[in-house]
Amino acid sequence: MSLLLTISIILFTTDSMRTIDLQNWPRKSHFDMFKDYESPHYNMCADVDISQLYAVCKKHSVSSYTAIVYLIIRAVNKVTPFRLRIREDEVVEHDRIHPSFTVLRNDNTFGYCTQDYHLDFDAFLSEHTKRVEEVMAEQTLESGPRDDLIYMSCIPWVKFTSISHAMRLMPTDCIPRFSWGKYSKKDGRVEMPLSVQVHHALVDGYDVGRFYHCLQSSFDDFESIL
Repeated sequence: MSLLLTISIILFTTDSMRTIDLQNWPRKSHFDMFKDYESPHYNMCADVDISQLYAVCKKHSVSSYTAIVYLIIRAVNKVTPFRLRIREDEVVEHDRIHPSFTVLRNDNTFGYCTQDYHLDFDAFLSEHTKRVEEVMAEQTLESGPRDDLIYMSCIPWVKFTSISHAMRLMPTDCIPRFSWGKYSKKDGRVEMPLSVQVHHALVDGYDVGRFYHCLQSSFDDFESIL
């Protein structure tokens, strides 16, 4: 068993969750409508302002990639619908969601890196550094059997305006996907395209809007978070 799979199983069994009472859930009709769609995901892409984040990262010699991974997972955990998952005919709410992100290896292939989410940035950074080094040394492309994750990827060479993701057509695949692209300067600001893909049976546009708002606030206030 690989180290990544071992870690995945440990995390999968230790984090707590609760089952949603579907009969008394305000979104039951929305869930019933979208859960069986062959393609129930929708994707939203918007520019976010990373001017303050970029300046703070340079000031403290922090990787902007690491900071973005941390701030995205931090915002995700604050917006409840992003912590919901479909399991057969049930919906569960995880107390905590963890990041799974891509790592570019020296041969230009990528690996999946999964780590614990820690609210404390120093604790997050310590594990992040260790896990990235481990994935860089591997040659496999594995992800653990778990749904308490979000998927993240970065395409820093392109300032894209939209993006799609490779997916199996499984209506119960409800893990949110996040991708961000090349930074650019506009009117004295540093902007970055950020794509968010979610399952419509669980997450509405209002929830995505809350996520973007929460994330932007964290970008603007990163200095105090460190």
